[in-house]
Amino acid sequence: MQYYALYKRRYKVLKIKDPKGSIFKPEYKRYTLWAKVVALLLALAVILNCYIYLNSHFAKIIAGASMCPNLNSTETGQYSGQKDIVLVNKFTKPSYKDIVIINTKGLVTFDAQNTKLIVKRIIAVGGDKLKIIHNEETNKNEVWRNGVKLEEDYINPDTDKYVVETFNKQTNWYIKCPRDSDGYITIPQGYYFFMGDNRNNSLDSRYVGPLDQIRMLGVVDKIIYDNTIWHDIIATLLQFNLNF
Repeated sequence: MQYYALYKRRYKVLKIKDPKGSIFKPEYKRYTLWAKVVALLLALAVILNCYIYLNSHFAKIIAGASMCPNLNSTETGQYSGQKDIVLVNKFTKPSYKDIVIINTKGLVTFDAQNTKLIVKRIIAVGGDKLKIIHNEETNKNEVWRNGVKLEEDYINPDTDKYVVETFNKQTNWYIKCPRDSDGYITIPQGYYFFMGDNRNNSLDSRYVGPLDQIRMLGVVDKIIYDNTIWHDIIATLLQFNLNF
């Protein structure tokens, strides 16, 4: 009986007929097409996820010392040389303790410093009651929110009494906040009160008051720092610094 081979189009799958007319096909060839389909679907899923992520985020380089030691810059000082890049989610609604990017363009205090974007941490949101006091025993300023003293282990604490006085006087604030008999101010709905983690070196809501939600450009999602050549290349391409 004659044996012969058939080649199937571009797949070139070898088919051999036996004496009874049955066709033998190598077992592994059955899964070739399915493997390619699965691989294609996975590749499309990765591309789609990357597209969605890149369209919902933007990147910025940190400059200034106001968020040290959690966000570091290339400036001189204790944390110099660590060129942190932050990835910012544009669609996440800011909440308490979030680190956010804030648009300060058009605000006199920041315009005087030639600053259009800042990065800070949200300390209070609309409806919260907030006060700052100076503890004479510890010589440190304390932040109280809704009747509870904040245990802020992520900050460099501040000791300047002038900051407390500025907060209480609400000098140069863009919006004044009502104060109760216990010294608490009430943050208006739709506004955020923000501070830098490096409290002794931060221009923030203690000086300018709370700012409205429309100025919140996004919430910091990831912090990138690896001190490699690739990091330096990214930092060079993304020269949009955040200050103060």
